[in-house]
Amino acid sequence: MNRRLIAALIVALVTALLIALLLQKRTSAAAPPIDLSVSFVAFTNTPKGPAAVFSFSNGTIHSQAFQIKSVEHKEDAGWKSATPTMLQGLVGSLRPGHSFAWPVAVDSTNGIWRIRVDCQEKKHDFAGAVDRGKEIVNQIKTGNRTDIFGGRIYEVVSSESKKE
Repeated sequence: MNRRLIAALIVALVTALLIALLLQKRTSAAAPPIDLSVSFVAFTNTPKGPAAVFSFSNGTIHSQAFQIKSVEHKEDAGWKSATPTMLQGLVGSLRPGHSFAWPVAVDSTNGIWRIRVDCQEKKHDFAGAVDRGKEIVNQIKTGNRTDIFGGRIYEVVSSESKKE
């Protein structure tokens, strides 16, 4: 009788865990977080020419990987992608509650500019724990810190610059 009771408890526990995971998968497909933003700050001059400075802010509870996808300027017909440069191809990650400013090379400061950024968050819950384990193993093997970003992917469009 004890074996049957233990087996029933194990089956109930596994079933409850599977249901919880299935429900979590449904809720993780929510809209991109509103606390992740890219905002125009100001224009500046760099040794390589004019730049628009954008602030990247992560107010979410998850680390975010990001990459500048495109730099766009406004024309009468709409938004047009600018020719990419090395400074425009920023790739990095941002921990929760952190922000930084980054200059993005532009042709002139008398236009209206914005950037599109691809973002991907770290997985969380059980899948995130597996990724954290992989990160630890990799650090032990190589001596280098590694971050694995396998969560939701979405695009963030910055606020528009002002004409100077």
